[in-house]
Amino acid sequence: MLSIHSSPLGELGTINTGGMSIYVRELASEMARLGHTIDIYTCAGTKGNKPVVQLTQNVRLIHFSISKETLSRKQDLFPLLPNIFRIFEEFTENEKLRYDIVHSHYWLSGCLGAMIEEKWHIPHVIMFHTLELMKTPKDPGKRVAQQRIFQEKQLILQNQRIIAPTQQEKKNLINFYHATPDKIDVIPGGVNLDLFQIDSQEDARKHIDINLDGPLLLFVGRFAVEKGITLLLEAMHLLKNKTSIQLIVIGGDGRQDPRQRDLALQAAQLHMEKQVHFAGRIDHKQLPLYYNAADLVVMPSLYESFGLVCLEALACGTPVVSTQVGIMPSILNGKTNGTLTTETSPHSLATAIENFLPDQKSTTFDPQQVRQTVEKFSWQHVATETLLAYNKQLSVDFLNS
Repeated sequence: MLSIHSSPLGELGTINTGGMSIYVRELASEMARLGHTIDIYTCAGTKGNKPVVQLTQNVRLIHFSISKETLSRKQDLFPLLPNIFRIFEEFTENEKLRYDIVHSHYWLSGCLGAMIEEKWHIPHVIMFHTLELMKTPKDPGKRVAQQRIFQEKQLILQNQRIIAPTQQEKKNLINFYHATPDKIDVIPGGVNLDLFQIDSQEDARKHIDINLDGPLLLFVGRFAVEKGITLLLEAMHLLKNKTSIQLIVIGGDGRQDPRQRDLALQAAQLHMEKQVHFAGRIDHKQLPLYYNAADLVVMPSLYESFGLVCLEALACGTPVVSTQVGIMPSILNGKTNGTLTTETSPHSLATAIENFLPDQKSTTFDPQQVRQTVEKFSWQHVATETLLAYNKQLSVDFLNS
């Protein structure tokens, strides 16, 4: 597996570490439990880590050391890919390694995977996790990343097997990138059902030192534009009982993060600085405490290829209010486990939140019923489906050889 710009051991919520890192780590671990051996290659998180880290039995994380300056922007890795490929070949030659298949995560890894495929003559499977053409229109101030779009189109044209997490993302690949439908396998992401479980809200709030009478909202994610957190702050300002509602924001790099400073300034300008609390980075294993402490998890994203946060929240029995992105339209039923906004606007999001707060007599939910809606999204299921996709491509390559 290739996860060049983001490490599976990275600090979640930072700009380059989110759901993809969880996906790679959990998928590899589950595949190992099913009897396979996986090496994950990354250029991120090399500081303080050994060149080779044993994550679990049969799963290794291999770090390629790249100068710190080049990691200030992930796209700066692109011109270094030939050199990274050379390091990869030296490492595999020294270790006498031979792989059956390469699975790339994100477009940068896909470009490296294409080099390996061409030189080694082994199947290459790619999962983009996000698509630039879907992200760029959401940020009018962002320069269109022509280089990334070109490389994504080339990879989609050349690759014989693409994994998409939702039917909508498959449609995006077909409609915006002219991908061939037959080469796309739709395999949803998963959730660790052993880690994310229902617990007492009272106990959870004691653990995270939260003491309040009113409703508690929770946002979990990176501070990227497409995550829509500014939309959430604007929506909170429109809530009728906004002074009694609290919001915990998980993500970012702490107070030194310029994105957090901008968000804190926005909260202050909306006179909501007492209602919005920035918790910073939280270890993934501690997230269940926050999900269980919350009355409602809000996902105001402008674009999601999937949405792992939704699965994690529902697994903890906590309902979700979301925009109509990612997997959410096919999971949230508007009654027992959460609801969708009618449009992507502060007013629509505020209405959806108000209609689903626990103090609304018309809205009741049972945590067990909420959890049941995601019990089919186990990582074992994801790993099994992914291995079927691998075998499909291995068979095609064998017949064509």
